[in-house]
Amino acid sequence: MTPSELAARTGLTAGGAVTAVIDRFERAGLATRTRDEIDRRRVHIVPNAEALLARVGPVYARIGTRWGDYLEGLSNDQIALATDVLNHAAALNREEVDWLRTAARPDDAIPRPSRGR
Repeated sequence: MTPSELAARTGLTAGGAVTAVIDRFERAGLATRTRDEIDRRRVHIVPNAEALLARVGPVYARIGTRWGDYLEGLSNDQIALATDVLNHAAALNREEVDWLRTAARPDDAIPRPSRGR
């Protein structure tokens, strides 16, 4: 993805904040910047899947095993229902994040708690 796409997905600013994150990824060997072959002005951030897996894999190995054991006991219908619920929740959350980002006044987007009046 491009730095702009990364910024949009993470909520970071497309300028300094996302650049700092990409710089850290590069220093850690987790990603590289590459130029688009057609439009040399365009930059893509390419993850280093092997390095990411080596770094993150051990953190999630135990929970991955536990989830695998749990999911093995579910029927196909149960998995289909869970998949549908999680996909719907993810889509709803993305829509709400987009709405919050485009609200005319962010203060109006976040409801204030009632004071019992």
